[in-house]
Amino acid sequence: MDVRSTEQSVPLDWAAVRTYLAAHGLRLDSDPPPRQFAGGLANLNFLIHLDGKPAVLRRPPMGELPAGAYDMGREFRILSRLPDALPFVPRGLFLGTDASVMGAQFRSSSTGPAW
Repeated sequence: MDVRSTEQSVPLDWAAVRTYLAAHGLRLDSDPPPRQFAGGLANLNFLIHLDGKPAVLRRPPMGELPAGAYDMGREFRILSRLPDALPFVPRGLFLGTDASVMGAQFRSSSTGPAW
């Protein structure tokens, strides 16, 4: 997977994300730093490390969004259950519901067995 350099990634307040996740029992590692995946046309996807393991953090695109579009809660519910039937699918790890942390709800998931 191609990732952007830190300088080319959409800037987010990673300290706020780190504090929020810590309050929910997860450690967002700062080394290596979060990196945005290259490509993609809508959602922002970042390679992060939670508690020493690679994970993906996903948030909707910036700006005003139509109601019901880019529903992180819906994605999280699906990714939390689907791996029970399809073990090769990434598992939902966390749903961030406080939009003030990143400007929108966000979710994290495992990177799947290919990683």
